[in-house]
Amino acid sequence: MNTSASPAGTGVTAVALNATTGIAESIVGTIANIGSPTALCLAADGSFLYVTDSSSHTVVIYSVDRATGAISLASTPTVPAGTSPTSLALHPNEDILYVCNFGSADIWAFRIDRATGIPSRFSVAPGSGRGSPVGVTVHPSGKFLYLSEDEQGCVSTYTIGADGSLALADSMALVSDFPGPVSIDPSGRFAFFSQYQDSSLRVVPIDPQTGILIEPATRLIRMPPPFNYVRLAFHPQRPDCVYATVGNQDVGQFTLDAATGDLALVRRVTVASAQTLDAVRVDASGKRLYACDSSSAEMHTFSCDEATGQLTYQGAGEAGELPSDFVLFDGWNS
Repeated sequence: MNTSASPAGTGVTAVALNATTGIAESIVGTIANIGSPTALCLAADGSFLYVTDSSSHTVVIYSVDRATGAISLASTPTVPAGTSPTSLALHPNEDILYVCNFGSADIWAFRIDRATGIPSRFSVAPGSGRGSPVGVTVHPSGKFLYLSEDEQGCVSTYTIGADGSLALADSMALVSDFPGPVSIDPSGRFAFFSQYQDSSLRVVPIDPQTGILIEPATRLIRMPPPFNYVRLAFHPQRPDCVYATVGNQDVGQFTLDAATGDLALVRRVTVASAQTLDAVRVDASGKRLYACDSSSAEMHTFSCDEATGQLTYQGAGEAGELPSDFVLFDGWNS
C-alpha cells in the first residue's frame, strides 16, 4: 500500500519476491489514484485484496491473478463504508470483513461472497462514544473484536455473534495518548498497545472466557532506545519469538514470556540504508521477515534462523512510492 503525496504514487503495488533470497525483485502491477488508502487485508486464498479509502469513504476491492500476482479492480470495484474508514480486519472464517470508520465513529460488518469477493454490509455497531475509531483487530478465536479509539486512549471489546454481528462488552481507557491498532499474540492471551510518548508497550492480559481486557493486570514494557512507536510481528512457529520495528533503521528480536506477556530484547539489527522501517511481517514458513520503508520505495528482507529466530539482513527491493503497509501471500501455485 503506497501513500505518496503524489496521486500517481497513491494506491497499491504488487511485488514479486525472489524464490531463493526472498528479496523483492520486480513490480508485477500497480493501481494508483486511490484517494487516501489507510489499511489493507488479503483473503487467505490470495484471490481478493481489500483496501480502505478514507477520502472516498469506500472499501476498494481487487481481484488477484494467482498465477502472476497481478492485481485488477474487481467487477464491483468499491463498496460504501462509513465516513473516513481507517482500518479493517477479516474474521478467521474469511466470510466477514469489519471496517472501522473514524468520521462516523462506528464499525461496519460485511459478509463476503466467496465467488465474487464482493462484501455486502449486514450490520453497523456504534463505537463506545469515548473517541474516534482508529484501529480494529479480531481475536484469533474469532469470538471477540477490539476497537482502538483515539481521544481518551480507549480500547473497546466487542463480542462477535454467531452471525458475525457485534455487541459492545467493555470499554477501557488505557493510555493518555493515542493507541494504535491492537496486536494480539497467537495464543490470544495478551494484547499489546504502543504508547507513543514514553517509549513503551502496554501489555494487557485477555480474559479467555469474555475476551475483556483485564485492567488490574495492565503493565508497561519499557522498550530500549531507539524503540518507541512499535509495530509487532509474531513468529508463526516460535510462540516465544517476537519482532518489532519503530520507524527508524532497526528491527529488534524479543522473547515473549508466556506467563506474563513481557518482552525482553535479544538482539537488534540495524539497516544502514533504511530510513523509516514501518510495517513488519513474518512469512508463513517463518523463514523470512519483511519490513517496508515508508520514507522510500523499498521493501527490506531478512532471513530468520530456524533454531534461534536470529535475523540476517538479505537486501532490499522496490515496493512502489512510500510503502506504509503490506500483506504477504506465498501460495500462488497451491
